[in-house]
Amino acid sequence: MSKRARLALWCCSAFLEHDSNDGPDYYDLLSISHSATPAAIKSAYKKKSLAMHPDKLAQQGREMTEDDRTQFIKVKDAYETLMNPKTRAVYDSLGEKGYNWYNDPMSIDRKELLHNFCTSSLFDRSKILFLFCCIFLIVTLPPVLFCIRADGNITSVPFSAILTPLWLFDVFLFYVHIRSIMLPTVEPPEDNPNWVDPFPRSVRILDFLSFLTFATFTILAVGKLDGWDDLSVSIIFIPYFLYESIKFVTAVPKAFLGVISIEEIEELYKKSVFDMTPEERADVDAIFTVIAPAASNEYREGIKKKSEARSSILWCLTRTMVAIFLVLNLEDTIEWSYWAVFAPFWAIACCVCCTNCMGVVQNSGELTKLESPDDPEIGTNYGSMGVEGEKLDGMTAEEKEELKQILGNKLQDSTSGCCGALWLAGFVALIVGRIAGADYSSVWILFPFLFFMGLIFCCICYGVVGANEEAFRKAEEEEFGENGGGFGAFGGAAGAAPSASVPEPTLEELSGKDISEMKVKEMKNELRLRGVETRGMVEKEDIVEGLRKAREGKVGEGVGGSGGAGAGPVFNMPYVPPTPAAAAAAEPVKEEEVKVVVDMRGP
Repeated sequence: MSKRARLALWCCSAFLEHDSNDGPDYYDLLSISHSATPAAIKSAYKKKSLAMHPDKLAQQGREMTEDDRTQFIKVKDAYETLMNPKTRAVYDSLGEKGYNWYNDPMSIDRKELLHNFCTSSLFDRSKILFLFCCIFLIVTLPPVLFCIRADGNITSVPFSAILTPLWLFDVFLFYVHIRSIMLPTVEPPEDNPNWVDPFPRSVRILDFLSFLTFATFTILAVGKLDGWDDLSVSIIFIPYFLYESIKFVTAVPKAFLGVISIEEIEELYKKSVFDMTPEERADVDAIFTVIAPAASNEYREGIKKKSEARSSILWCLTRTMVAIFLVLNLEDTIEWSYWAVFAPFWAIACCVCCTNCMGVVQNSGELTKLESPDDPEIGTNYGSMGVEGEKLDGMTAEEKEELKQILGNKLQDSTSGCCGALWLAGFVALIVGRIAGADYSSVWILFPFLFFMGLIFCCICYGVVGANEEAFRKAEEEEFGENGGGFGAFGGAAGAAPSASVPEPTLEELSGKDISEMKVKEMKNELRLRGVETRGMVEKEDIVEGLRKAREGKVGEGVGGSGGAGAGPVFNMPYVPPTPAAAAAAEPVKEEEVKVVVDMRGP
């Protein structure tokens, strides 16, 4: 194992399993010692595999059971792991479960990680605190020293020396970007020809140029503070303007890309997507990002990314305007107060804060109405979420719960956006006030940041000192109840997800239930277990019809539209069968009418 891996293992040992009693380890399975040679491992595996062979078991008068198969697979895994020196070193250091996490990080159970942390020794938990203290000092010490130097103290130390950690970090990022650009282009998988590389080389090059221009601006600005009098302010800001230009060019395609659902396409063309010609499908792919259905998380995520790109453009233009006014003011072209120089920022920050405050009020009102539907004094409008008001009474308990989760996420986004805008405005106000000549130390500029870091530090100290088995059981009872979820901040947005300890129903259990007595979630689970795609089934009637035909073995006969179950993709997206209502073809519209509508909806 490499030195870096050993260092990481030493620092994070509190999260690894202690005194596991899950059964024999790989060495016990093969009946060998921990110092066994590769030849001894191979010989032991050969004996074990021969003893567990079906023919050998038949000679003993018994059939091979499921436990025998599981045991044989474990013996084979043990042999393959211990025969490779690298994997054996990882296994010896992390154990079986840690080794599985090492090979498949997505299999990590947050609940188990927290249990390991709570049951670890105080020394192991203190390593996490020590690691955070080091990161805290590296991040906060240079800005604090920079502010002290800006106040006229420690004048013997240049600004460039104070920011040495920043230069080292820039060198590391430069190396990472170069390695990223040198990576070969990823070819699409054979089973998914429509796959698109999320990080093509063009994106990696733009990221590198963005980093390079901002790093150049930082070096020139610090050099000017250290006495590079030959540089004018306008020259120093040229890399910064290039940086903002790259950000703008990157965000524009995302901000004006049309996001459309299968239902909207069928409404637009007045026909099922399976009845569209190849030319019509090509036109849609050229203009839109197709996501289905409109009520899916993918559709909402696409709309959210589009909104974030537009917000990024707005902030990019705002920063550019402030930078232009700042350059003109520093070169005495204009003589404005610095509060006036930052006027574009104050205007945008005020708009963002007010918009998010309105979102908090609206989403909290909608959430209250959903939780108290019988209160006539509470008004609401679900149009922004794609849910018609008249359908609210006919929604199932699962659909209302999903809608409640959507509203909760929107409320959380609005609240965090409002608080973030206020925090940023306060931070910039402290900077502008100090530049304008206010009589307070520059260290006060870092107060919001240091206050936030101090809160995190106190929480980590409390977690390190107070973590124990009793605290874990109490948190498990409160957070991992029948609704599942995470441990407060450990859970995050995934708090509404089912707990990993709750078993999923099997196909046999679901098939034994009557369709009329099943919930929508249960019907969808059975369809997925039967290998039937459910993302295109929006209405409950579609799901019931699909499940009925799936149980009758008639999946391809009219379920989800004329395309059947194996019609394949029609756009650059995974196949989603249309709903029966959408599959009913209406009168085709004229070609010029379609083009007008598409042009209005496109970028």
